[in-house]
Amino acid sequence: MIATEFHRAPETLTALNSRDKMRFLIVMQEEYPGSLESYKELTMLNARRTLGNFEELPASQATIDGKPALLVFYRGTLQKGSNLPVEFLSAFIASGKSYTKVSVWCVEPLFHDMQPAFEKMVNSYRSTGGQTTSAACPSRRLTNSTRHLRAALDCGALLPMAVKV
Repeated sequence: MIATEFHRAPETLTALNSRDKMRFLIVMQEEYPGSLESYKELTMLNARRTLGNFEELPASQATIDGKPALLVFYRGTLQKGSNLPVEFLSAFIASGKSYTKVSVWCVEPLFHDMQPAFEKMVNSYRSTGGQTTSAACPSRRLTNSTRHLRAALDCGALLPMAVKV
């Protein structure tokens, strides 16, 4: 499902949640004049402000969509209302002075079960100038990017992800 509460920011390309609203994905893109590492640090500063008991886990370098990227795991508690523990995986992808952040997250008890699917979703990010690729869960065929990504969240499928930019 499209998570409309995340579409407020102009840099948000897509924001989705699973049908049970327990797993989430957001893709954001913005211009930034600094390095990939400093972009990651600024983003982590914001996470520290918005999450209670913030803990950043070791980051690793990657190549996503043929571009240099950093993969970062972090966790904390939601400070609004519930104090629920959540865990995140974010990929920071550099493309010149443009940076894309692909983040997936869920409540911490589900994260370890979802981690392999989350890692494959984040690593399969591809920016395209055209339609996104469609793929299938074991029981359904998907025809557009929103249904494709939502289904990946719902069934934990390890689907290639492409976002039109």
